[in-house]
Amino acid sequence: MKEYKNLQLEYNSSPWATHQPLLIWVSENTSGDILELGCGEHSTQLLRSFLPNTNRLLVSVESQRDWFEKYKSMEQNNHKFMFVENWEQTIDHLAQKEWSVVFIDQDPHEARKYALDKFLDKAEYIVMHDSDYFPEFRRSDYNWLDFIPTEQPDPSRNGPSSFLISRKHSLNNIYIRQ
Repeated sequence: MKEYKNLQLEYNSSPWATHQPLLIWVSENTSGDILELGCGEHSTQLLRSFLPNTNRLLVSVESQRDWFEKYKSMEQNNHKFMFVENWEQTIDHLAQKEWSVVFIDQDPHEARKYALDKFLDKAEYIVMHDSDYFPEFRRSDYNWLDFIPTEQPDPSRNGPSSFLISRKHSLNNIYIRQ
């Protein structure tokens, strides 16, 4: 298990953490606000680690009450939490703003499709977890990079791949360290 900013990274051992290297890369290579759609063990604290000594804002949005309650106490001036009952309305509202990073990992999965379409032109980078569930996202007009950690200790636990998507930046020469 690797460590980054005093956080344990589990992308090589947990199928639910395969997005971590992408989140690190986009957060290190941008300076603007971050939107997290779906709070989680392998994303919320990691994204939060990019806030100190910056003017960045992190907005974490969740629709499952138990996950929202688990993380809500972490709220600070530069880290806001939103509980959502209607994803489409919330996404429409949040898509009025430009974001450096949008992390898409919410339930239900149908909301992810809606979010991707709304944020394609509003985000520098989008990281979409569980991308293998959405083969239709392999469209050439998305400018995507498919990421699956290569150092899996147990081949049966590869977990879902994650996409890095951008319409604002080329992804051709990006190297995601593992």
